[in-house]
Amino acid sequence: MDPSNSKIDPSEFEAVPSELKTLERELEEKMKKMEEMKKKIEGKKVCLEKKKDGVKFSRKEMEVFKGLCGKYKSLRKEYNEAWEKERRES
Repeated sequence: MDPSNSKIDPSEFEAVPSELKTLERELEEKMKKMEEMKKKIEGKKVCLEKKKDGVKFSRKEMEVFKGLCGKYKSLRKEYNEAWEKERRES
């Protein structure tokens, strides 16, 4: 196709002013929401860092946590094996 033969109608690219304003408004609202979310995330990060630095677990609590993690891992492994077996049988 020869580019010199193709004609472009500029009216195809003109947006209706009301549509453009609506899109601009939506963009502004989304940008504001994004900024709010960024601020919340930063606030949560600071809060979590403070908690992380201030919280010390006892040896007993750590042992309980490790035990629960072990149980979770074994149950997850068992579930995945059962799911895989069920999937192969289907």
